[in-house]
Amino acid sequence: MNKFVAALLALCIMLPLAACDDSNKPAEITSPEGAEPSESVPVSGDNIPAESPSASSKPALDNTADSVGFYTDDVDWFAREPYKIVFIQQTSHFINSSLEDMFEKWGGLLNYSLTAFDAGGDQDKYLNAMSVYASEGADGFLLDADNTFSARVQELADDIGIPYMPTLLPFLDSEGHFSYPSVGMDNYAYGAQQAKWLYDNMNKYFEPDADWADVGFISVTYSPVKDMSDRSTGAVDYYRVQWPDIAESNLFISDGASGTMSAETAFDNVGAVISANAQFEYWVIQTVTEDFGQGSARALEQLGFTQENAIVNCIGGVMLIGEWEGGYEGTWVSAIHIVQEFLSEGMICGLIALIDGRATPETLFQNYIKEGEKYGTPVIESTIIEIDTYKDYLAYIDEYFSGRIGA
Repeated sequence: MNKFVAALLALCIMLPLAACDDSNKPAEITSPEGAEPSESVPVSGDNIPAESPSASSKPALDNTADSVGFYTDDVDWFAREPYKIVFIQQTSHFINSSLEDMFEKWGGLLNYSLTAFDAGGDQDKYLNAMSVYASEGADGFLLDADNTFSARVQELADDIGIPYMPTLLPFLDSEGHFSYPSVGMDNYAYGAQQAKWLYDNMNKYFEPDADWADVGFISVTYSPVKDMSDRSTGAVDYYRVQWPDIAESNLFISDGASGTMSAETAFDNVGAVISANAQFEYWVIQTVTEDFGQGSARALEQLGFTQENAIVNCIGGVMLIGEWEGGYEGTWVSAIHIVQEFLSEGMICGLIALIDGRATPETLFQNYIKEGEKYGTPVIESTIIEIDTYKDYLAYIDEYFSGRIGA
């Protein structure tokens, strides 16, 4: 079974954003600290998608033939002794567990052993582990660190002098530019894609068809992590463009910073927003993680909502696929699914290219250096899955990936 969480297809058109002033904002609602009416955020310059891709859209890695850092590199992976790779995680969660499994599988293809370390959210423990593993002969690091901590991690990694690669979250400088190569996701665009999909598909589920004035929209975010916040901003900006007259009264942000990035936090916060706003007959909910998707759906269902009057879309898909496999047909109806094999390929193959000396941070992923940036940052394409499309989609990914690695 494919694992992981995530993303979308290419972006197409830029939509203007109408400015909103304080006079258009709704009164404060009775809700926990983590749930509040949205505040206007200007479009950041990313394009909002014109299309809502479905599982008929087939993601693929292109433009890699002349770019070092992929399995298609012209190299004999077994012409050397096995490397010792260490995957250091800021905290253990479902996504990192799935990614760790994929790195284990790549080890047999790329000739390395993998050690995983969970710092349990303890930053000092994380940094100490880097030093310890370096002294024990690690050849390279896979580093999971969010933007509250990544600058310290990168500084130590540079001081240690062992090649490294960020995993789920890129390393950024103080001005928001990439400070190192990474493989990842266009988070603002993913959020906009989620919002557009919910808009396009709402009345596929709702009975009777809903008037948007009767629909409440919640973006469930986690503001301490920039990538999560960008996903929410993309969704909120999209709704403000589509419904400038009602967005400020129908739109709510539920911030998991009041708790943790867990289903329980989303359950509590989303349930409070809905209970405090009984004037809405329908709800559409966009969540920045899969755990938040699960918690939001559970809150809706406990309050008596079904697919006929509430739907949830998350970034991620592994947990939702597990629900579907168990017969689930509730309000959690879709996910932007990131192809884990492709995401992990660039991370580990890029790291090995650095260890081999076949690339430097400045030359890695050279076909993916964006204007104004110094380092290559390929973005992995993905698509939206639903209960009636996910099996065919996963079968396609298995076939494509097997062909790519010659399995």
